[in-house]
Formats: sequence, C-alpha cells, structure tokens
Amino acid sequence: KCLKNNSYHTDQTSGITFLREKDDSTAEFLLADDIGKIHRFFIKAYTIFSFSEIHFNDEVSNYLTDFPKLDFEEILYDKFTGEVYITIEGNGENQLLYHGIFRLKFKNDDVFQDSVVQLEKLDFTPKKTFYNNLEPNL
Repeated sequence: KCLKNNSYHTDQTSGITFLREKDDSTAEFLLADDIGKIHRFFIKAYTIFSFSEIHFNDEVSNYLTDFPKLDFEEILYDKFTGEVYITIEGNGENQLLYHGIFRLKFKNDDVFQDSVVQLEKLDFTPKKTFYNNLEPNL
C-alpha cells in the first residue's frame, strides 16, 4: 500500500518495524518498500505523521546495482542488539543469487541516522534448507 502526506509518499510499503516512542509520544518506525527504498515514519496521532527517506551510500548503492529488481519485503529492528535486518526477494533468472536476509549498518552504528553505509548478506547453512521452497518472484 502507498502511504502519503502532503509532501511525501511511499510507493509500495511491504514491511514495517517499530523503533521507539520518543519523549513527545511520537512513535518512530522504519518502512520497507518493494521498490528498493526505506523510509523513516513518525506518527504522533491518527492524522499527524511524517516521512523521510533513508539514503544508501555509494558502496551500498553499487552493491544493489546488479539486482534485477530491488524487491524489499520485511524489515526488522532488534531492540536488544540495535541491528536492522531486511529481506530482499530474488527476481530474474538467477533469483536465488539475489534472495536473502541482509543486515543494515547505519552511519555511526546509529539506527536513528538517515544513511545506510553497509549491507551484509547473512549466510545460512545448509543453503539448501534456506532456499528449498523459494520460487521465482514473477
């Protein structure tokens, strides 16, 4: 679904994770779009909310360049470790090459920064078990 306010919108939100409730009762979330974008989402009340885009540095952008489609799905914030994970669905002929769960590293190791500076694909073993039921995402 698309979320929008007067000046900003998401394109196709597919994942959301809660980060924190600020002192002024504003709830803060990260949203994942299945078009390769991540947004910061703040909601103060039912009709009072705002968005901002999370940016990727050149290293992350270059890594993602070869993906046939940046199909972000679920996003998760682990409040105990401070780490953020995102799933990317594989697309194209070699879909398993692009499918995975990735750890996002934010600038200064701070999830409240608006820049992702590293993307690390998690390695699961045995791979066959992890990839066993994955079908091409057409």
